[in-house]
Amino acid sequence: MALTKLNAARGITGATPVANGGTALTSGFVNGGGLTESDMWVLTANITGDTEPITTFSRVDDDGQGHMGTGMSHSSGNFTFPSTGFWYVQFTASYYRPQSDSICHLSINTDTTRNENIARSYEGVPDSNEYSTASINCLLDITDLAHGVSFAWTNAGSSGGASSGVILGADGNNLTTVWFVKLGDT
Repeated sequence: MALTKLNAARGITGATPVANGGTALTSGFVNGGGLTESDMWVLTANITGDTEPITTFSRVDDDGQGHMGTGMSHSSGNFTFPSTGFWYVQFTASYYRPQSDSICHLSINTDTTRNENIARSYEGVPDSNEYSTASINCLLDITDLAHGVSFAWTNAGSSGGASSGVILGADGNNLTTVWFVKLGDT
């Protein structure tokens, strides 16, 4: 059986990654790679009634938790990104509704100057005195660091009137969180 030589560079456009004989690459890929930013914030106290934007977040730092990279900046409910890129944003809320047929709405809003709604959930539990959890997420291409995100909570009764739903928060407990992960450059 004859051996055939394979030309690994044939058909490849751009630079071919080159190893230096060890484990590190000398060209073609960023050494280390992987995620560079991940940051989670927690709601510090319960909120009853509609709130937009939610302002009572603090960075998760209990029980060995932390953040990776520079992390997000937060002021008066508005979060701004430390760098441009593709960012995964997730808002997860635990809540309690004492009324039957009440509906809660979670939303992620972007562009703090125009308050554009980019993700919204509608959750309903048919029985009163129920606890539940809802989560929404989005992938943002952040090209302008002047634009940030904020989060909102609204709730209504089945007839459209106000409801007394409570979004649950407690410093030191991840009951309601927002999570930011930079997945890559734009």
